[in-house]
Amino acid sequence: MIVRAPLRGRRVRGWVLAVSQCPQTPDGAGSDAADVGDGLVDLAGVSGPAPVFDVGLLATAYAMARRYVHPLASFLHLMTPPQMLGRARGLPAAPPRRSGEGGATRTLRRLGPREDPAAIYAGTIRQALAEGRGAIVVLPEIREGSLVLERLQDAFGDEAAVVHSAQEPAERSRALWDVARGRRRVVLGGRTAALVPAFPLGVVIVHSEEDRTLKEQRAPYYDAREVAEARAAACGADLVLAAEAPSLRSLHRAQSGRWSVVEPPRESMRAQWPVVELLEAGRTAMPRRAVAAILAARTAGERVLILVPRLAATPSGPGPAEVAAYLRKVAPQARIARADPAALSGATDLERALTAEIIVATEGALADVERPALMGRLEGRLGIGSAVALGVDSMVHRPTGRAAEEAFATLWELACLLARAPSRPRLLLETDSPGHHVVQAVVRGDYHFFARHELEARRASDVPPFSTLVRVRAVRREIGNEVLDRLADLPGTELLGPVEGRLGAEVLLKVGDREPVLDPLRGIVASAGERLLVEMDPREW
Repeated sequence: MIVRAPLRGRRVRGWVLAVSQCPQTPDGAGSDAADVGDGLVDLAGVSGPAPVFDVGLLATAYAMARRYVHPLASFLHLMTPPQMLGRARGLPAAPPRRSGEGGATRTLRRLGPREDPAAIYAGTIRQALAEGRGAIVVLPEIREGSLVLERLQDAFGDEAAVVHSAQEPAERSRALWDVARGRRRVVLGGRTAALVPAFPLGVVIVHSEEDRTLKEQRAPYYDAREVAEARAAACGADLVLAAEAPSLRSLHRAQSGRWSVVEPPRESMRAQWPVVELLEAGRTAMPRRAVAAILAARTAGERVLILVPRLAATPSGPGPAEVAAYLRKVAPQARIARADPAALSGATDLERALTAEIIVATEGALADVERPALMGRLEGRLGIGSAVALGVDSMVHRPTGRAAEEAFATLWELACLLARAPSRPRLLLETDSPGHHVVQAVVRGDYHFFARHELEARRASDVPPFSTLVRVRAVRREIGNEVLDRLADLPGTELLGPVEGRLGAEVLLKVGDREPVLDPLRGIVASAGERLLVEMDPREW
């Protein structure tokens, strides 16, 4: 619970994590109070209109603080509504409640391109509600809206609470206290939805679990998928991770543990999958066959999406501006528009771009295509019959450890977008590496072909998910030699660095077994003379 306690003439807010009975001395004071001389004083009161924590949520906070090597208070703060919106008198008589019991399931669900995730989740949520328990649905970045969120809001009405970091503190606090009071039993939101106050919990769902934005980029650098998994386990709730192309991290966990894996029928995937053609890279801004395909699609009345893997021209290839300029020369009568950050200044620009005959877009625009506000205005005009992905090799070979997985996720998302078209669509990939497993998996429409080959490569290199990477930063300082020696001596650890990072000096630890390292690493951080920040599995490796 959240309390107000007198401290040096002020009333400060704090969290009560446990309550113990203190033996009474003859004068009526507790024995602990006698030891400190001045005695114990009463709390000033309980803050907030309802309890925030129960046994399961506290267990989640402890687990995450240990997992991410950050103070427990960091997670207690994230789980506490920003505003109290009322006060209670006295202490609750009942002990913290537990949200659920054992027997919960863990499911990894791969979604088909024409499946309605909102309808699937709604069925799972209704089952939890019928059992007297609630649900949390975590979605990727939702500041600009989400079709899944909007449809679930429509399905559950006043039963649903929407929470995300872009809300004003008062609005977000009202929603969170409604959850704590039991007024709303369905929580929808971004990363922070996994951290809402305690309520009887039946299921936690993470939609598009492969999305990068589920990983917080500020301390304590938590991953919403791991918080969701820890909370479901602590509360005895079911867990569902869902995506069209699940992350290799989640697939590996599902294959290594007691998970259920649900997938769309292979036959339906083949029937819906676009025809995929491979193009050799050309000397101009676009291969000739791609230009011919675009002109043919326009003649047939189809709209075309051109995916450009870079924001501006580089020695490795053209940017959106150069591609659009080239297309205006070869198709001067066509309505051509760019959907990249440099060309967009607001929602109206994006809407205009998405109604063009030929759309030149960067990777970020794929997520924008299905914003609720745009879908409402563009209904019936958004169907895309053909697409061209330029520079596939530059996507696959970016200098990051997850380059192949991220390239595959982008191309798979593009193919799924085409697969929703009523007619058989066409996808052209510009590549000089036709045998690469990313390319072949998209050609075949075979997610497991990619996963099998990429996991084998990562196992051979001993990188995640077969190891854990830990970034340790010294804020605006160098890391001392004594600290470096202690980090290098951690069991099963390889130390890389130090190098100069954005905040200061940093090192990367490659850890085989994470568990034996967490407590010693916490000791190093706590005793170091410099301020150290720890980030587990940084997004940029």
